This record gives sequence, C-alpha cells and structure tokens, in this order.
Amino acid sequence: SAQAINVKRYASGFRAFTGAEENRFLRGAAATYRLGSFDISAFYSSHKTDANVTETDSNLAPTFVSSLPTTGLHRTENELADKDANTLQIMGGNINYKGNGFSAGLTAVNYQLATTLQPSKRLYQKFNFNGNQLSNFSADFNYLYRDLNIYGEVAASDNGAFAQMFGVQTNPSDGFFATMAFRNLDPQYQAIFNAPFAESGSYGERGYYLGINWQLNKLMLLKSYVDLYEFR
Repeated sequence: SAQAINVKRYASGFRAFTGAEENRFLRGAAATYRLGSFDISAFYSSHKTDANVTETDSNLAPTFVSSLPTTGLHRTENELADKDANTLQIMGGNINYKGNGFSAGLTAVNYQLATTLQPSKRLYQKFNFNGNQLSNFSADFNYLYRDLNIYGEVAASDNGAFAQMFGVQTNPSDGFFATMAFRNLDPQYQAIFNAPFAESGSYGERGYYLGINWQLNKLMLLKSYVDLYEFR
C-alpha cells in the first residue's frame, strides 16, 4: 500500500473471481450461514491447474510434478505439456464470532492434488511442500476499543510448523496515526494459497514493523515506516 500504516489484511468473505490468473482461483460451491453472533462458512473447489511434470507412467500420464506454476503462459512445447497437468481439490470452513468491538475466528482448509508434488532437492526448496495432501489451520482475532485496534492470527500446517502475525493500530491524537506489527513465519510452515505481510514470501522470516502518518500542519503530511526483519 502507498500508506505506511496500511499493513492489516481484511477478510472479504466469498466473492466472485474477477482476476486474469488461470491457476490461483476456486471453482465449486460456497455458503455462509448466520446463527446469532456467529457466521459459519464452508466451501468446496476442484479444478485443473498447471504443473511442471517431471515423471510419467507407461501411458504418459503424469506421476510426479515439481511445482505449480502460476504464469499462465503456454508458448512452448514444455509449457503446453504443463497445462492442466494436475487437479487441485480444496475444501474448508470457517467459524467467526462478532461481538461488541471484538471478533474471533477459526479456519481449517485441506488441499489435495491428484498428482504428487515433489520439489527439486535444491537447498532453497528444502522446506517446500512435498506430497499430495496438505492441511492448514488458523485462529484469528480483532479487538477495537475507541482509537485502538489490536489484531492477530496464528496459523499452522499439518507438519507442526506455525506462522504468526500480530498488530496494533492507533490514532492517539488528531492527525497522527501509527501501526505496529510483528510477524514470525517458521521456515517449515507450508501452504498453497497464502499471502502474509512479509518481505520474503510465505515462510522463513521474522520481522518488526512501525509505520506512521502524521499531519504536521495544513500543508505537510509525513508518511514514514521502518521494517526490521531477518530471514531464517
């Protein structure tokens, strides 16, 4: 964001896909049911996705893939061979409670690939997801009291690794806004669809962020941030 204080992610719920991405979308059914202060949501999706095929059987059907590319490019013979080479099935649900200035939620998602994903043995891919089934679980909260907003999320993959994000937003005086955030993404944390606030991507990072918007006078607005992080 162009705003130094806008680091908080907001859940938008189920909505129609309007992007041009040919792989990172869902196709299926979804529903949300409101029961008092609780929203209960569930979804199911299954669609073909591009995959880099590394091994085939005697019928030339793929048996292993090394990655799930998202470029959507099918220009060469190899790229055409990768088109729709795998099937990704995703199902999950969320329970969300909303009270007076407070909300909390629990989420569970399961991914299943028709063809096993087997990344290369390069060092930078050491902790990448390997297999044909992956589950993610998370708990999140959001608390708003006057000019103070505290929020956070803790997520886990089924290999026992965690990713955490906690933040505070405040407007202590007229014209002054500040946000502070802490993130800690385990190198072994795994997910297929995730978009954390991070420099490196989805895992292997710990960082501290401070951003401010300060209206110094009628003519001058100061926007500034500092982000201290380390790769793990």
